[in-house]
Amino acid sequence: QKHLRSNENISLSDQRGQQAMTHCQQSPPGHGKLSRCRRSWKAGSILHLAAAIKCITHTLEIGSACLTSKTCFIHARTPKIEGDKLSRRTGALWTALSVSCATVDRTVAQGSLSVSASATKSSNMAVFSAGDSRFLQAAFENIRYKGISNIEVGRVPDGSRAVRVTYDPNRCSYKVLLGAFWRNINPTDGDGQFTDRGKEFRPIIWASNEEEFELALKSKQLMQDSGVFGPREISGKLTGGKLGERKVVPFNTEIVLAANLASQNFQAVPQDGQDFSKLQTKTFKDLFKTSGRETFFKEQFAPVSISECVDGVCGYVYFPCTVENRCLDVTSGSW
Repeated sequence: QKHLRSNENISLSDQRGQQAMTHCQQSPPGHGKLSRCRRSWKAGSILHLAAAIKCITHTLEIGSACLTSKTCFIHARTPKIEGDKLSRRTGALWTALSVSCATVDRTVAQGSLSVSASATKSSNMAVFSAGDSRFLQAAFENIRYKGISNIEVGRVPDGSRAVRVTYDPNRCSYKVLLGAFWRNINPTDGDGQFTDRGKEFRPIIWASNEEEFELALKSKQLMQDSGVFGPREISGKLTGGKLGERKVVPFNTEIVLAANLASQNFQAVPQDGQDFSKLQTKTFKDLFKTSGRETFFKEQFAPVSISECVDGVCGYVYFPCTVENRCLDVTSGSW
């Protein structure tokens, strides 16, 4: 209720929409609220209900943090749902929001969807580099629900592009962050990533202490030995599975011990594309494809149909990343 109240800086599109939202905000949560919001929506502007849905959806993505209505309205989208489906979804989201907001005093969005003033009391920071930081930020956005409170794009003293991840170690382990990193880069390319070439785009894990350094080394060895980043085919024949593991290709990813990097020497640079994947979704998807990432990750991780006959059995499906080769353990952070 208090986290969705009207903001003086918001220009409401029409008076009816404002009245509809106010009516919903002032009503208590629960099933009664659903019917009241539904009736108010019918009399109000669809834009404002869309804004509320967007706000609540984003609230669920970032866990126990509520965004100000200003941020919600900026990213309002008209929902492509009609009738009872819209009503049911709205009711569920309102309920979820009331539960989430109950644990938060306030959150202020200051130029970034990712920055939350309700960061957990117990939090660690980790820094990673690998190509265009807009794509690396999106990789960690995908696991934000596991305990990540903030993801910033920026640079480190040597000019490398990087992201700084703030997370709750009680909910999200460093292993989980490592898994997201390995799953979303090309660790065999030390001269850059995809179309971004040069020293500033090379893949690096910036460990904050000896423990993180050792974990990074171990995860690197496990992921390398899995063979998942080996060639998909050799001499025109698909490799892997019963026909033999993919050829192991040495990783060319640096692991650097940098104790004060995350807390003191990381410089946030929003103009490098902070929240790009959220603010410009279509453009982000297009760049993900044209940069070669979509094809690369599909070739490395997607199941492969094998038609050759082995031991009298012809045709089977080979899964490159499995528990058996430890790849799945690493990407899930469960090793």
